Amino acid sequence: MTRGLGDAWLSAAAAALLATAPATTALAQEYPSKPVVIVVPAAAGGPTDTLARNLGVAMGSALGQQMIIDNSGGAGGIIGINKAAKSRPDGYTVLLYHIGMSTAPALYRK
Repeated sequence: MTRGLGDAWLSAAAAALLATAPATTALAQEYPSKPVVIVVPAAAGGPTDTLARNLGVAMGSALGQQMIIDNSGGAGGIIGINKAAKSRPDGYTVLLYHIGMSTAPALYRK
């Protein structure tokens, strides 16, 4: 019985997949390994803060890690947005803002 071209491609694809499997597992790291910060550019006690706190509880139990709510209100939310934008790009800082913040680029120069 002869093998078709499709069988050869399938075998080659399976071999390539198995060859890269050890490399991908070696690169994988546990996430999160430290607390995650949720930056809320609004005052504590408001609806955005309440949403962030409820989301933090759900995310904390799902990820098995502590969630820190960082309220950085002021300047129409720009202070908190800048704080999140200038944080390290390691995936441990999340910005939660409301739709009103989408007008900031039209209102402010920076």
